[in-house]
Order: sequence, then C-alpha cells, then structure tokens
Amino acid sequence: MSACIGSQRNPSEMRHDRPKSAQLIRGLEEQLLRPEARTSAERLAALLADDFTEIGSSGRLRQAADHRPVAARGNATNIARFLRAMVGHRYRSRQLEQRIPAIRFSHDEWMARLYGFDPPVEHYTEFYRRVCEQVEEVWPRCLELGIDVVLDFGFWTRQQRDDVSAKVAMIGAQARLYHVTCPEKEEWCRIEKRNTNLRGSLFIARNTFEVLKSRFELLAGDEERVEIAG
Repeated sequence: MSACIGSQRNPSEMRHDRPKSAQLIRGLEEQLLRPEARTSAERLAALLADDFTEIGSSGRLRQAADHRPVAARGNATNIARFLRAMVGHRYRSRQLEQRIPAIRFSHDEWMARLYGFDPPVEHYTEFYRRVCEQVEEVWPRCLELGIDVVLDFGFWTRQQRDDVSAKVAMIGAQARLYHVTCPEKEEWCRIEKRNTNLRGSLFIARNTFEVLKSRFELLAGDEERVEIAG
C-alpha cells in the first residue's frame, strides 16, 4: 500500500504537473524583465516575495525593496535626459550638462580615456562591456541621490530606450528623450571632421560608420521626445 503525504493525489499525477509548474515559474520570472512590470509598484509587489534577493552582473546584492519604485516610497523625482542621435549628440549633451546642470555619461569618452581613441578590434567588445558595467552602476546612483543625469549613449534601438526608461522609473525619476537630428548627407562629413580632432571621442572609420548606421532604428510615433537640430 502506498500513500502520498499531504495529498490524496497519485504520485504519478504530481510528476505530470511538474512541467506546468516550471512553465508558471518561468513565466513569472520573464514578466520581471518587462518594462510595464518593473515600473509598476503593484505588479512588483505581486511578483516578488518579501525575502527576495538576487546578485546582479556587477556582483551587487539586491533585495525586493530595491526593485520597488522610489516614487512609491515618497521620494522626490528628478530627471534623466537621454539623447538619441547618430551624430551631433556629443555637443548637445555637453550643452545640457552645463545648462541644467547635470552629470553627463558617455560610453565613448570612458572608452577613450581607459583604452585609447582606437581600441584594438579583437578587444573592443570586452572593453565596451567593462565600461558599460561601470557606467550602469554609477548613473542610477546619481539619480537615487537626487542628481540629474544626461545619458549620451546614442540610444539607437527601441529596446535600449525602453530598458533605460524602465530603470529610471524604478528609481522614481523622470525620463526625457531628446532626438538630435542631422541631415543625412552631412552625417559622414561631420564624423570625418571629428576624427581629425577627437577630444576624448572614439575614432570611427567609414566602414564602421556604415555598419552602425544600418543598426539605427527609427523612433516610433508613441515615443515622446524633444526635437533638437544637431
């Protein structure tokens, strides 16, 4: 005679339920990756247990309270301004930095300072990953401390813009997108001119420029932004 403690169900039936349980858990975890879930205090409260903990890619330990929007806890909001552009964003981001004032972050400038203006191709991906991890640790902390930031990252894809907007909302701040425009026929001429006087920027060869340009996604109609001539 066999028995299943705590249940009147056959053990074989419970084994059949395991895949369903695994699918449910995976589905709930995937919801945490969506901006609409990560920016909703109510949704996060439903998804995260009070004793939830995780270790991020940077090695930092985060708990459930760290994932809840600061705005829900009564803190004042400030602004993260981020620039979407192919060219012209460096000049405009520096203007914003001085006018607001704010702290400006640029992956390219960190790369140039740490690894030179033209890092070896075989090491570029690893160098860029290191820089991104460091920058991603610092700018959110500035917002948490009530300091406005200007993010000069290019923001070429909708996914990148949505991810940063969600992260800003999680902190309890506001995200403001600036779209820096430039006539297409002038883009390479301006990059070529900049290559002669980099001033902390990365060197961009013509073939690299064309590859990057092909990855540039148009803004969608539902993306609110401030238009700026580059």
